[in-house]
Amino acid sequence: MKTPDLVSMLATGTTRSDPDILGKRLGLALLIGLLGASALLVLAYGIRSDMPELLATPLFWIKVAFPLAILMSAQGITARLARPGALPGMQRLILLALPVLAIWLASIGFLLLAPPSLRLPL
Repeated sequence: MKTPDLVSMLATGTTRSDPDILGKRLGLALLIGLLGASALLVLAYGIRSDMPELLATPLFWIKVAFPLAILMSAQGITARLARPGALPGMQRLILLALPVLAIWLASIGFLLLAPPSLRLPL
């Protein structure tokens, strides 16, 4: 096949692709992974008997929010890097580092507020 034939063949049968197809595919993969991991967790360990009380504690929601924040930032960076020639940008990298920094600062705060005799077990 000659180059002009290839170019004309590619030019005649074009269809517009969905610009957000990567985000949709990543979202679907993450949803399937979350459902599978949740099912394995329930099968392996069961559901805790104190789950209603646990849902009322802020620490539970912090443990849920931390990986979700990392996941959302990483998905944005992945979608950006999937485009040829695109860089993630400093703003996206800072958003990825913010949850980790927040956990570090909270940990330091808990250590400083704890009595000296209880710091080592923490």
